[in-house]
Amino acid sequence: MTFWNDKSLEPKRSFKFYVTFGSTAGKKLQRWMVKAIDLPKFEVGETPHSYLNYEYYYPGKVKWSELTVTLVDPMDPDAAEQFVKILKAGGYRPPQSNKQLDTVSKSAMVNALGAKFTINQIGADPANVALGENVGGTKAAGDSGTPGAQWQLHNPWIKNVNFGKHSYEDEGMIEISLTIRYDYAMFIKNGSNITKDG
Repeated sequence: MTFWNDKSLEPKRSFKFYVTFGSTAGKKLQRWMVKAIDLPKFEVGETPHSYLNYEYYYPGKVKWSELTVTLVDPMDPDAAEQFVKILKAGGYRPPQSNKQLDTVSKSAMVNALGAKFTINQIGADPANVALGENVGGTKAAGDSGTPGAQWQLHNPWIKNVNFGKHSYEDEGMIEISLTIRYDYAMFIKNGSNITKDG
């Protein structure tokens, strides 16, 4: 059967996704705040070897790239407030005295954002998609099944936050841009860890 006659074939659609946070610091973050997110990217390093007139290359280390998340910032729940709370939970305190010893740590930063950070692709049958939980732990009605595909970021933490800008010439929503650093990503397909189990 040719592909244009097969109604079961469904491409992945850019707008069919949702993001889940595992954070306990920013409890009011909601998945509908996320406007756009990069998918994970990796790069394999190389080591060259020269011999006479030739150049040969050998694969090296695998490096996962940072990704960017864009969110809208409503008045309530206030997304900016939640990210300040996440920063605080990560160990940051404004300088108040020369005796202050508070510092950020990887463990605190990862836990503040949420060790379980996933990007979920909604498949052809959204009725079978598990929407998971909001940061506050409130499950959506009718959650069941699994997403068509899922990226799980391991040890994610916020590297950069841009809280947007005000302008008298702009009627749009204020947007927050995040840069997320993580150690590596796992690709889950129909509940099976493809990265790990193949």
